[in-house]
Amino acid sequence: MSSASGLEQLENQLEGLIENVRQIGIVVSDFQPQGQNSELLSQLSNVFPTEMAHYRLNRGEEPSGLEQLENQLEGLIENVRQIGIVVSDFQPQGQNVLNSKIHAVVAGMQEINKLRSHPSIQDIQVPLEVFDYIDEGRNPQLYTKDCMEKALSKNEQVKGKIDAYSRFKSELLSQLSNVFPTEMAQYRAIRGEERASL
Repeated sequence: MSSASGLEQLENQLEGLIENVRQIGIVVSDFQPQGQNSELLSQLSNVFPTEMAHYRLNRGEEPSGLEQLENQLEGLIENVRQIGIVVSDFQPQGQNVLNSKIHAVVAGMQEINKLRSHPSIQDIQVPLEVFDYIDEGRNPQLYTKDCMEKALSKNEQVKGKIDAYSRFKSELLSQLSNVFPTEMAQYRAIRGEERASL
């Protein structure tokens, strides 16, 4: 096989791939969310939030307040990253770029501030511990896992205490019934617990 024919094959395969991607793009652009499709869109939004936000924008759909906030935060992070690059090797001719990036950061913060009043964002409360995770360089998504593990551990402790108190109650009632049988019979009658001694 000559290298020219190998290149032709590769070129043909790439052209086929490009055509397939173009056709997928056409199908996706004509996609109408109905029935099961809306569930698919929801699942895709969970897996690819940024891409689905762009998809909705391209279809003319208004992004939710949370998506708008996410997009603003991503833009803010990118601008701050670019400022860091410019400042790390500052040259006098880069002053205009630095100024425009600083203005973009300020504008981004103003947009984020405006989004505070959006109804879908107002009720969101982020635990302060999540910020501690971020400050420590840990993944904030681990917070939920850690909370669940702590709750499970606490649940096991409480269950152990409940079991111990139940055994104590049974033993106490048994011993009291041996020492004070008449009084315990009256107690059980009052409590509605007339039954054989434990």
